Amino acid sequence: MLTIYYPLRRIDLLPQHTTLPHGETNHGIAHYDTFEAREIAFRQATYTIFPRLHLGSARFWQDFKQLWRQKEKFDKIRQLAIVTPNPGDGLVFGTPQQELAAAIGWRQGDIEAITTKVEAIAETFNLTAHLHQPLRTLSGGETVRLALAKAFAAIDWAAKLVMAAPYAWMDSQYHPLINRVTDVYQKKQIPTQVMALTGENDPEGISSSTMMGIDQNAPLQFKLVLKDVQIPLANLLERIGATPPMAALDNFEGTLISPCLLAGGNGQGKSLLAKVLAEATDFNGQASVTSRRKKTGARLIFQDVVTQGLLRPNKVIAQTGTTDADDLLDKLQGQFVDFFQQFNPSNLKNVSSKKDDSSLLTLKLMLVAVRLAHHPAALILDEPDWGFSRQHALAFVASVIKTAHAMGVAVLLISHKPWWRRTVPSILNVKKELFRRPKEDYLFRIHFKKEIHEG
Repeated sequence: MLTIYYPLRRIDLLPQHTTLPHGETNHGIAHYDTFEAREIAFRQATYTIFPRLHLGSARFWQDFKQLWRQKEKFDKIRQLAIVTPNPGDGLVFGTPQQELAAAIGWRQGDIEAITTKVEAIAETFNLTAHLHQPLRTLSGGETVRLALAKAFAAIDWAAKLVMAAPYAWMDSQYHPLINRVTDVYQKKQIPTQVMALTGENDPEGISSSTMMGIDQNAPLQFKLVLKDVQIPLANLLERIGATPPMAALDNFEGTLISPCLLAGGNGQGKSLLAKVLAEATDFNGQASVTSRRKKTGARLIFQDVVTQGLLRPNKVIAQTGTTDADDLLDKLQGQFVDFFQQFNPSNLKNVSSKKDDSSLLTLKLMLVAVRLAHHPAALILDEPDWGFSRQHALAFVASVIKTAHAMGVAVLLISHKPWWRRTVPSILNVKKELFRRPKEDYLFRIHFKKEIHEG
């Protein structure tokens, strides 16, 4: 059995590109072929804040003790402006307005002047309408823009800028914001280090339905029904004794063709719709997907699968009665190798017969196998590009589509990448209407429009 092997610990093999030591200036973008390579590079660049676990326990504790001894120098150590691989990790306050004010240094400045500066930065990063919105209600793309805006606001005190995966979850129209942040640092001759995955910032790319192995002569149709859906935008504890902000979905009933792309700009509600369909968030009303299997349930693979469960899939597969999942994993791995050879025949160095269940690719394939073993009506892939280079993303999605369609399971994709549009026979466009003054206690409403591609 062939299994994809990306070593997490082998620093002698990864990264394949030179990573600059802490403090040196890099005016370009370093690209990496794998998630693991980029993660190692990020940890190397931020070891003054994050101990380097990837170099082993001895180095981790060495870094930890060094940080502990430098408590009195912490003000200097924390002068690292960071956009992490998961940008929400660096956001700690309740609203974007508070985040930006803190990044500017509201304790040392004039409140009125800081308020004016916050508003100007928010306008630059298209966050004006979200300044006072609860942080937990921001979309993935809005969170990335806020992380970039926070780094931009930190220019007066930062000693270095480090960014990892800045293109994730963002529409290509917002890519210039990354240059805006790096430019302001470079004009002040402050070191910058930007790390991305290969092909991550390519807004076009090459893709087609033929490349993905989709059989146009035998389309897999599925029915989507949304009726009177209302979503409370707060957790259970926050709802006690209070009326939470609400979101509403338009009623929709229609037939779509798999794979279907849930499309729309940043913050339009695609991931929220996916969570509703997979019953991963509380809601009132009816939301169902019915495919060839006559079932109505959908299973979701979140964009950040590492936090979704690094070890759980392996344990689930190992349990009695999950033979289907184990067999499906074998099929997915074999098909991935076939598609990867098709997309990138000259670069097979990352394909090995050695099994390593700690790689991101293996984790994603295991999650897919576990969910397909439950024979849902549909499988939803939220940002399937996350953590993958272009070639790996194409091969991963193609292998999932082939396996799912053979079982009669529909596939829905969520992505901002415009090149996915050329691979799918149907699209459900998602657009959010944000109310400045909530109507009927709704913070926003989500509208839908479907497209069917002939041939």
